[in-house]
Amino acid sequence: MKLKSMRQRSKQSGQQGLSLIELLVSMAIALVIFAGVIEVMLDNKSKFLLSDQLSIIQENARFTVEEIGYDLRMAGYKGCSGSANVANALNGSTGSGLYNGFGVEGWDSSEGSAAFPAEFRGGLWTFNDANKTDPDAFTIKRAGGESNLSVTDHAAPSAVIDVAGSHGLGAGRIMVTATPDCSQVAIFQFTGNNPIQVGHNTGNSVSPGNCSGQLFGSYDCTAPPTNPPASNGKLPNGSQVMEFVANSFYIGQSSIDPTIPSLYKEEFNDAAGGTFTTSAVELVVGVENMQVLYGVDTDADGQANRYVTANAITGVAPLLWSGVVSARVSLLFRSLNNVWGSDTTFSFEGEDYTDRFGRQRVTTTIQLRNMGL
Repeated sequence: MKLKSMRQRSKQSGQQGLSLIELLVSMAIALVIFAGVIEVMLDNKSKFLLSDQLSIIQENARFTVEEIGYDLRMAGYKGCSGSANVANALNGSTGSGLYNGFGVEGWDSSEGSAAFPAEFRGGLWTFNDANKTDPDAFTIKRAGGESNLSVTDHAAPSAVIDVAGSHGLGAGRIMVTATPDCSQVAIFQFTGNNPIQVGHNTGNSVSPGNCSGQLFGSYDCTAPPTNPPASNGKLPNGSQVMEFVANSFYIGQSSIDPTIPSLYKEEFNDAAGGTFTTSAVELVVGVENMQVLYGVDTDADGQANRYVTANAITGVAPLLWSGVVSARVSLLFRSLNNVWGSDTTFSFEGEDYTDRFGRQRVTTTIQLRNMGL
């Protein structure tokens, strides 16, 4: 009897376990909890990715507007006001081109890539989609650069300018001179390689070459002066000698990934071996489109009266590049990765972009403060 009683107590005090139904209910509850945790993690990851990509887009937008804005505000700077005479001694300085003066010059995608400068037309971004407009491009031309030399003597009619100090300019560099009273500006190609002098001889041993050694008057290479003016072409002491700067902005394929668009800045450098060279700098990754409208001053008050596309600048007054006094730049920034869970449509300049990328439009209007003066 005692043994039987002990067995009964042992059986009653032992673990009984779970039934099948209880086990299934417990597993179902655990799955619900785990599903909720996973959903929260995925949602947080998606929000983090979206926030991260939008942060990158906004930072890129700020940098781009600052970079383009600086160059546009400096467009047309030549050390003097717009009333100065301009003597352009460069071969090929007439019409549309890199050396045809100061200011801004743009190209519209509707003109076709052949209309864009050869220096960067091969790198242009295209959508390969008839429903989308390809990006525009523009070039800013001004004086400036790293060298700003002061004239100490100009032994005219000799094509040699003595300057204070020394410089490291190479033969072929395009230069600008401006007199102290801002009455005369000239564009020419540096033909010498003396660190204390600047030569401006005629000839084209290095492209494009000078059609004239004359730095006075108002002319380009279609009609160079045949006789020295009353000043005998002598630059007064204290005149400035600066570099000619030309920077082009366009959208091209990223060097990181050819499926990603980037904003490029094409910088024009010294001539080497008879050929003027350029270098492309990839400024910002993820700039997908750029459309530019140019503000034209039609009543000579220094303010834009109408905004037109680049292909509307006909070269006939008042639609002249020299009459452009402001620029309205619209940029489309794109995330580098997909941020939406499904296709989302974004409209830019009346065209739809439908995919999973995040996008942001930025528009800025910039006064070309050196134009229209």
